[in-house]
Amino acid sequence: MKQALIVLIIMLVSCESSDDFLTEINPNTITEESFWKSEDDVNKWNIGTYAALIYGRGASWAATFPRFFAWASVERSDEFFVTWGFGWDLENSQFTLDATNTLVNFLWQPYWQTVYRSNKAIEKIPDIIDLDETKRKELLGEAQFQRGFAYFYLINLWWKVPHIVTPIVNEEDFYPPTVEREVIWQQIIDDLTAAKANLNTVKTRDASSHGRATWGAAVGHLGKAYLYRGEWQKAAAEFKELIDSDVYDLVADYNDNCNDFNENNIESIFEAQCDYTINGQYSSWRGRDGGPKDFAENNGYVEPWLVKTFLEEKTLDDKIDPRAFATLIFPHPESTLYEGKTYEEAYGTLDPDAPAYWRKYRNVDNGFSNDFNGFQSSINDRIMRFADVLLMYAEAENEANGPTASAQAAFNRVRDRVNMSHVDSGISKDDFRAVIRRERVLELSAEDNRWLDLKRWGILEERFNDPEVLSGEFFNINRHEYYPIPQSDIDLNPNLEQYADY
Repeated sequence: MKQALIVLIIMLVSCESSDDFLTEINPNTITEESFWKSEDDVNKWNIGTYAALIYGRGASWAATFPRFFAWASVERSDEFFVTWGFGWDLENSQFTLDATNTLVNFLWQPYWQTVYRSNKAIEKIPDIIDLDETKRKELLGEAQFQRGFAYFYLINLWWKVPHIVTPIVNEEDFYPPTVEREVIWQQIIDDLTAAKANLNTVKTRDASSHGRATWGAAVGHLGKAYLYRGEWQKAAAEFKELIDSDVYDLVADYNDNCNDFNENNIESIFEAQCDYTINGQYSSWRGRDGGPKDFAENNGYVEPWLVKTFLEEKTLDDKIDPRAFATLIFPHPESTLYEGKTYEEAYGTLDPDAPAYWRKYRNVDNGFSNDFNGFQSSINDRIMRFADVLLMYAEAENEANGPTASAQAAFNRVRDRVNMSHVDSGISKDDFRAVIRRERVLELSAEDNRWLDLKRWGILEERFNDPEVLSGEFFNINRHEYYPIPQSDIDLNPNLEQYADY
């Protein structure tokens, strides 16, 4: 799949363009009429749709999930404090951006590319004659998943967006209005429900198709959609179905979730594929941002409250939570960075107030001596993994039915891997909610969840008003909960409703 991505952008441009000024058609040119004839055609198109999600602008520095979505989630959250950046980077993290900010446009465009390409596939696949029916359902399910996935992030990053579910045909199609949020949420649920049914026979993928949607990806994201809407019973049911399927499990070594040694493993539910060795355009740039000073591109540091949270509780054998050393580079004798160098060796101090940096998604473990030149790495972006599902299930089940044995078992399963104690079996619903939220910090820091978690819990304003959150001084709930629609789109389309007072 990674290798196929290299040639797809050229093909997609050919498929989506028109040469009406020609009187003769070159038989070697791919056209709308010559495409959409076979399973191979749909495979190529669907892979191109994944490419839009990962590299929407066709270059690694403009990567969606392997870079810019982390800016929208990690660097904008209370996990990381940005102290330096160029223009739109700093504006994003310090909440001073406006609708002309470059990042807003970089985030906005790939999701709509995905919607467009998914719409085209959903329209064309049912009419392809030379296509096995089982394969037709699978390919259609992929397109439905991709559209539901794209709309999930559109509705969570922006307040209102257009509702587009058919390919553009007429001029008026270029000017869709924004719609009420419920319309988009229903589309997400409809798409993911259909994808779940159509991908029912696709429980796993072999190496040749890693990164493509499976039944589990559809179920996990459908449950997540219900969770974000507060439909606890429905969310719990989806997550429980996935857990009981026995398709997924936790890997033994937590660190395998953030390096490139054991990718697409049994814990991975949906994973963005990165590989700089094939082409620099398909690498991850996560190593660039938040890396250790003097050894990587550095634009700030991990907020101190997060480091303290990792150190609050010891394992059953009285050790530091091993997730701390996989997630952070921080002033502790066991904390290491490149080539085994300890924090003290690197910075000459173990002062607990010294800065901490991200270790997760760095090139620390794969042979690079630093991330100045090596930040274009092959480390896949784990968009959803099984540990997240277990914690989301525990949360949904607790909200629906209280701290049941089933909810506690899912929670304890995550803790068992890192030898942490089980939750008290007599815990109250409110207290269990609190420890689940804390566990999401320990398990999922730097994995694009924190900003959206704070928002869906309704505590963004409360959290950013807490003095321990250094970036809180810049935050205004009435303006910064969602991104503005890019000004360029507002200028072109009078039917778009802008967010807040942008």
